[in-house]
Amino acid sequence: MTRLHSWLRSLKVRSVRFAVAATVAATGIAFVSSTGMASATEYCAGGITACLNAWGGGPSVNVYNPNTPNDNFILLGGSGIYYNIKFNGSGLYNGACISDALNDPNNARAGLVSCGGSSGTPWGANFSPTNCTSNEYPGFIFRNIHWSNGSNGYLGPQTNTLGAPFYLNKPTGWCFAYF
Repeated sequence: MTRLHSWLRSLKVRSVRFAVAATVAATGIAFVSSTGMASATEYCAGGITACLNAWGGGPSVNVYNPNTPNDNFILLGGSGIYYNIKFNGSGLYNGACISDALNDPNNARAGLVSCGGSSGTPWGANFSPTNCTSNEYPGFIFRNIHWSNGSNGYLGPQTNTLGAPFYLNKPTGWCFAYF
């Protein structure tokens, strides 16, 4: 009975996430909590297999499966027309932005760095999202402002395998479905 209950619960959560994602895509209306922060979600590329994951709670951002710990991120308006992708999980890196690892402007490896407040916006934390669709889920292609020179500048995994790092300077955009 436990296995069946778990599966039904998972199905219900996925159905609700899909309904919310479809509503956002169709209307452009995002759901905001009473704290003013957008609801946490998962962003997965590569046919919904390469999900953003705060590896071990951070600071590394690596590929992992959907519906696992450390997969919740929030897309929030950053400075001006740019957006930040913030980790919404437990631990030291909760609220940190995906940006240049260790806030090193010469390191395109995606990492979590404290975002906002007195520390300001870290290197590589600003993104310009473009709408896309992946496996019938609405999503975004994330162009990184710091690394967008020539044909580079997209958030994407090194490879579509578990544990692979994400980078901010990929030559082509990956569609990150959200659910």
